[in-house]
Amino acid sequence: MSEKIEDPKNTEEEEENCPNRRIEMLQEYNIDVDAGRIELFAEEVFAYNGILEFGEEPGVEYCMASRFIRNIGLLADIYEVKEKPLEERSPILVEMKTCGGDWSEGMAIYHAIRAATKKCPVTILSYTHARSMSSIILQAATKRVLMPESTFMIHHGQLGMAMQEEETFYSDLDFHRNNYDCRKRMLDIYVNALKHGGSLKDENEDKIRETLLEMMVRKNNVWWTEWGAVEVGFADLVWDDYDEKRLYEYTPEDFARNNNFKPRYK
Repeated sequence: MSEKIEDPKNTEEEEENCPNRRIEMLQEYNIDVDAGRIELFAEEVFAYNGILEFGEEPGVEYCMASRFIRNIGLLADIYEVKEKPLEERSPILVEMKTCGGDWSEGMAIYHAIRAATKKCPVTILSYTHARSMSSIILQAATKRVLMPESTFMIHHGQLGMAMQEEETFYSDLDFHRNNYDCRKRMLDIYVNALKHGGSLKDENEDKIRETLLEMMVRKNNVWWTEWGAVEVGFADLVWDDYDEKRLYEYTPEDFARNNNFKPRYK
């Protein structure tokens, strides 16, 4: 007859070392399960010769996306308590510090966050700037928060594929078609954000789309301060008082922005 194995009890030493284990998990895997915190931080990605090219900024890429998707899926499953309404479930905090990056990997992160918001609220806290791909990722959250002195930027962007030392594009027809389709989906996300809050919320969707297109054609890179991004509707809060409770104060409109989103282009 097999001996019954009882659940081990935490010793005083294990409890004392618990914070150290949490720090190790955060540093190694970018996740703190107990605090419901995930890091979405850019890391240096080396060029083919092993050296980071001058002026190149690390952004959204395959390794970052793979780790983040596993992490947020894990936390969302843990925090999904079906007996409670969505707004009463424990939230996830995603701390994001990255510039632009790869469209496909960025959209994989975007959809992973949106899927998680169906199980529990998700707040993204963006450091330094949310621009290009990270400005799109920000829109997936239940609550979109910017740090003081940060910026927000949108632009058309460009699809490409690096191969050895040359940038090789798809065939001209496929490249332009893919670029056009991605821009339509990008505008869908931005328009939905601005329709649910901010200075353009009373305009119809076609007018908002037209306004954004005109801005991106005229300026190429369109920038807002952190307060300007909140005013227009790309973010919900500037976290200038560092009151942690405000990161998790959700309004019905916060939930509606994702729940009611029906993309025009698929």
